[in-house]
Amino acid sequence: MKKVLGLMMMGIGVVLILVTLMHSKMGEWLFPLRTEVRTFDVQDVKTLQIEAGYTYLRLVPERRKDIRVEVEARWNEPFVVQRSGSVLQMDITPSFSDFLSNRGRSFVVRLPQDRLSRLDIRLTSGNVMLASPADQSHSIWDQIRLEIGSGQARVKNVHASRFSYQCSSGQLVVEGLQTRQATFKVESGQVKLNRFAGGFDASISLGHLKAQIDQLTGPVQMEISAGHGTIDMPQDADFRLEARIQRGVIKSDLPGLQATIRGDDVLKGTVGSGKFPVKLKVSSGQIDLH
Repeated sequence: MKKVLGLMMMGIGVVLILVTLMHSKMGEWLFPLRTEVRTFDVQDVKTLQIEAGYTYLRLVPERRKDIRVEVEARWNEPFVVQRSGSVLQMDITPSFSDFLSNRGRSFVVRLPQDRLSRLDIRLTSGNVMLASPADQSHSIWDQIRLEIGSGQARVKNVHASRFSYQCSSGQLVVEGLQTRQATFKVESGQVKLNRFAGGFDASISLGHLKAQIDQLTGPVQMEISAGHGTIDMPQDADFRLEARIQRGVIKSDLPGLQATIRGDDVLKGTVGSGKFPVKLKVSSGQIDLH
């Protein structure tokens, strides 16, 4: 029994020494960052699926004919790529060495913007960024799905018919998204939408949603169990509003609102022609409408 405990203590000691070494300047010198580049043919490929963990993932749609993957890590980081019909699957599994390092792996995936139509990203932990260069015309995706266990996601200059985001704990920041239908489901965290065009359905158990809508082209539904919802509508929006709060307050300075019911916990009315329904519900917290 003593030998077993001794071996366990030795093992823990070795791990602690390795962790300390990897977080030091000496560790950076002994194990410098390495860059590996691989390319993949995408002829007749319509969907890209990526599953990853403990990773910084940056996706860059651009004018190209293949997929280019640039890996930056301290060790050779194998990842599996396989094809099934029109679907290309990329599996990036975290290794033990990733947890020893003071930073995880960095993957830059350069996508052919005119060849793929669907993007499916599943990240157990880490950060993901999807951004189209500002100097290029936006590619129009049929569907984009982001599913994150914990971490942060950033979306910039993206045009997708359908967009969905699901997260257990984390934050989504959007800087330019045009979509016909978007869904956001967050257990704990924040969703910030800037330069958004379209409609959306958002469900947040605990957290905050802030949406700055440039163009309202579809229905909006928001439900927050505990937190704060802020909606900034465009001047020319046409919608039917129904906002309810169980414990908290509704604040509104919407110009042109023809209110039929106005109170501390409920607000109903029409703006413009009332084309799109806008339903907002917060169990405990606050709703701000501008």
